[in-house]
Amino acid sequence: RQSEEDKRLLLDAAGEGIFGVDTAGRVTFVNPAALRMLGFAEGEMLGQNAHGLIHHSHEDGSNYPVEDCPMHVSYARTTDNHTADEVLWRKDGSSFHAEYSSMPITRDGKVMGAVVTFKDITTRKEMERILSESEEKFRKISMSARDAIIMMDSCGIITYWNEAAGRIFDYTTEEAVGKELHALLVPQRYYQSHIKGLGHFVKTGEGNAIGKTLELVAIRKNGAEFPIELSLSAVYLQDGWSAIGILRDITERKEAEETLQKSEQKFRALFEDSKDALYITTQQGRFIDFNQAYLELFGYTKEDMLALYAKDTYVNPDDRLTFVKMMEERGSVKDYEIKLRKKGGAGMECLMTATVKYADDGSILGYQGMIRDITELKHMEQQLHAMSLTDELTGLYNRRGFITLSEQQLKIAARTKKSMLLFFADLDKMKEINDIFGHKEGDKALISTAEVLRGVFRESDIIGRMGGDEFAILAIDAADGTGEALINRLRNTIDGRNRLEGMNYTLSLSTGVARYDPENPCSIDELMARADTLMYEEKRSKHH
Repeated sequence: RQSEEDKRLLLDAAGEGIFGVDTAGRVTFVNPAALRMLGFAEGEMLGQNAHGLIHHSHEDGSNYPVEDCPMHVSYARTTDNHTADEVLWRKDGSSFHAEYSSMPITRDGKVMGAVVTFKDITTRKEMERILSESEEKFRKISMSARDAIIMMDSCGIITYWNEAAGRIFDYTTEEAVGKELHALLVPQRYYQSHIKGLGHFVKTGEGNAIGKTLELVAIRKNGAEFPIELSLSAVYLQDGWSAIGILRDITERKEAEETLQKSEQKFRALFEDSKDALYITTQQGRFIDFNQAYLELFGYTKEDMLALYAKDTYVNPDDRLTFVKMMEERGSVKDYEIKLRKKGGAGMECLMTATVKYADDGSILGYQGMIRDITELKHMEQQLHAMSLTDELTGLYNRRGFITLSEQQLKIAARTKKSMLLFFADLDKMKEINDIFGHKEGDKALISTAEVLRGVFRESDIIGRMGGDEFAILAIDAADGTGEALINRLRNTIDGRNRLEGMNYTLSLSTGVARYDPENPCSIDELMARADTLMYEEKRSKHH
C-alpha cells in the first residue's frame, strides 16, 4: 500500500503529463499534469479510448488511424516509442504540439498495456521560431551588405567574416576566422598603438573608436594598403567584450577628395559625377551649387534647392550654428555626425565633411562640403547588437538571450495563469579552480555545469549563463513542490559527475529558487533578485 501511495505522489508531483492504457487502449490512470494540459477531469478520461479521445486527428484535421499511432504500437507490438512532435487534442477541441514517449507494461511476459508521458512544447517551438527568424535576418543582412562586417573577440581574434569582407580584403572566411585581426589587417607601423587600445577595451568595453565612424588605413592580402571607413560597436559575449566593425573601402572617395584639392577643372567633373552629395553655400547658408547626388539624397528639385537655406535641411536648425562655428574655428570639419531631413520631413543620420571657402583677403565667402547618409549603417549596427543571444563557451543563452526569452515567457504565464520557478545557481570555488588548474580547466568546469543543467531540466525550460560562474534557469509550468525535487535531482547529478574518473576537483553549486505566482505577477528582474538573494544565503551557509 505504501508503494502505491508513493507512486501516486510521484505522479501528482510530475510536471510532465502521464497516463496509462490497457490492451484495448482504454485509459487506466492519469496524473494532474496531463489533466491540466488536456482540459479533462479525471472521470472524463478513465475508461475512455485514449486514441479516440486525444490523438484521433493530425494537425490538419485529417484522420489519424489507430494502427499508425505510436501509443497503440507500444502495447500492440511491445515496443518503446518516442515522438518528437505531434499534436494532442484538448477537451475543448483545440490542439497543441507535444513531445511524448510510450512504453509497454508487461507482467510475467504478458503485455498489460502501456504508459505514455508527454509535455507541451508549444512555447519551445515558438522560441525556436523566433530564434530561427533572428538568425535568418542576421544572415540576410550580412550576406546582402556591401560593407564588410567583421567581429573580433576579447583576445583580438576574428570570429565572424562576411562575404563583403572577403571581397575587400581578398581573404576567404577560412583564411580569416581564427586569426589575430590586427596582425592580419593593420599595417605594421600602427600595430602597437592598436594593441595598446585593445587592452583598455577588453577591460571596459570602451575605447576611442567605439560608437564612432573613423577613417583608417588597412592592408589587403597582397600587402597593399588602402583607406577604410570604420564604424565600431561593443557587445558583451562569452564572459568578455567583443567588437563588431562595419567598414567600407573608401579608396575611390579618398582619391576624389585629393583630386578636388588639386584641380578646379577636375573638381567640376567629380562634383557632378560623385555618388556622395556635394554642395556649396554662402556664409548665410544660401545654396549656390549642388550635385545630382545631393538632389537625389534630399528629394528636392534644383528649383527647390535654390529657394532654400542650409538650415532648412537640418532636423534641428540650431545644429547648423554649432557646425558652422566649429568649421570656422578649425577651417574644416571631417565626418561630423548629424541628423538631416529630406523633403517631406523624413529624418536621416548623416556624416558631413566640409571646409570654409576664403576670399583673397581672408574673409569668409561660404562653405563647401559632402554629405553621406549612414542611416542604414546605424540601423545595421543596432540589429547586429540585438542578435547576440548565445554564450559561445557553453552554448546556453547569454544574459541578453535569457532575459529576452524569459520576459516573453512571463507574459505568457501571466495570461495563462501558470506558475514557474526561477533557479539561480553559482559555481562554487571557481576562482580556486582557475588559480590551481588554469583558466582552460575553469572553462571545462563551466561547460560541465552547463551539461549538468541541460540533463536535469527540460528542453522547454530556459537555461542561461548570466556571466562568470552564474547560471539561471526558468522552469516553465512547474507544479507546486517540484522545486525541491529538481534541487535534489541537480545535487544527485552533480554527485554522479564528481564520481567520474579524471576529475581533479569537485563541482559544487549554490542555488536559490524563487516561484513566479501568476496571481501576483512580478518582473524578471524582481524574480532574479529574489532567487539571487536565496542563492547567496546558501553560499554563506557553506562557509559556517
